[in-house]
Amino acid sequence: MAERYLNVSPAAAQNLRRLTLFLAMLMSGGNLIFPRLPLLLMVLGLCVICKGATLGIRREMAPIGLVLLGVFAVAILGSDGVDLVALATRYANFVVGAALLGLYLTEPRDTLSRDLLPIFRLMSVQIFLTIILAFVTPNLFVPSPVNDTVYYTIYWVFTYHHTIVNESGLIRPNGFFFEPGAFQVYMNIFLFMSLFVLRKRNDVILAVVSIFALQSTTGILISVFLIGAYYAINFKTSGMTGRFVIAVVAPIVAVPLIIIGSMNLESKFTGDHRGSAWARQYDFFTGLNVIRANPFLGIGFDYERYKVEARRVGYDAGELDFSSTADRQNSNGLLTLLISIGIPMSLPFLFALFRQRFFKPSLVFGVLLSLSFMGEAIMLTPFFLMIIFSAMLLTPETTARAQAWFGLRRGQGAWGPPPRGQAASTHRPTSA
Repeated sequence: MAERYLNVSPAAAQNLRRLTLFLAMLMSGGNLIFPRLPLLLMVLGLCVICKGATLGIRREMAPIGLVLLGVFAVAILGSDGVDLVALATRYANFVVGAALLGLYLTEPRDTLSRDLLPIFRLMSVQIFLTIILAFVTPNLFVPSPVNDTVYYTIYWVFTYHHTIVNESGLIRPNGFFFEPGAFQVYMNIFLFMSLFVLRKRNDVILAVVSIFALQSTTGILISVFLIGAYYAINFKTSGMTGRFVIAVVAPIVAVPLIIIGSMNLESKFTGDHRGSAWARQYDFFTGLNVIRANPFLGIGFDYERYKVEARRVGYDAGELDFSSTADRQNSNGLLTLLISIGIPMSLPFLFALFRQRFFKPSLVFGVLLSLSFMGEAIMLTPFFLMIIFSAMLLTPETTARAQAWFGLRRGQGAWGPPPRGQAASTHRPTSA
């Protein structure tokens, strides 16, 4: 445990974990103003402080190493010339994701949710304050260009940017992320935690209002799904009185959510926001075309190679003009995975979305991630890799079979019971 290694109070160790999580989130959808290399070094440094030089990596994590070896092989074979920078960048993300998993591997299952809770609460407050300040004191926001986008910010804490006409008249906060679409993923994880893990009613309301304030169509649809899944699961397990209450309350909750979601969806497809739908349509069909052309090995992690392939087999029946697609990267994270390493090597990652061990029920959380990644190419970033890697851990049953197969001696750390005379730990690791 982190507390034992640090020899500090549990509260101090928890604060270090929370800081590590926050920095990892900045690497996983964070704004481009935050340099990735310093963030990576800080995250690894905090993991070393908490878990020692081993980063908390244990033998249960062996399958993760095998998968990453396979990824390395197909990335080399599928690339049109090896881009060492792109490969090193991607593997740096893999290493940080594994280190984050090591940070939580021996903690109780709900530790991650409890560590994330105050971060998400503060982010919700950040959303509301950004909207209020932009409405009341817009002159406080300083325009700051980053690449081709102008952000309006107050010390990069309260930030937004204009993309397309907004009928509501309200800005869409970026928080610490490059766009509201990335922000909504974390707010929907907040909603999931509040519904299924921590079961805090006030946080459910806070999360739902935050998601709607971000005005993300995908985010609203995911929140409607999560609330519907929560009622469906509880309807099966409730008594007659509980079922009656759910039957009455569910429509009252669902109707306004569906109406607002439908209005937002209509705006994205037929209104002033329809350019967003055109871009997603182009990315989807272009991604499929690139996968068809490179189904087994993919094309590697080089963005320039993708642009070449997109120009060669790109979708040309959409509404976007050539100038909008010439230098465009794919925004669909699921397709980006398949494009990069091919279909066979992508299967462990796709399967892991629905088998991760931090957030139960896993199927519901897998749908949340899948829908989110369809609009944001952040799947292979440290925070989400930590969650994905948790599905690749050896179970106790698998470990026992491995011992028998390889003839390993019992009583060696995580591979068996403790040696004679050593007390067995009553602590249940995340991998249990």
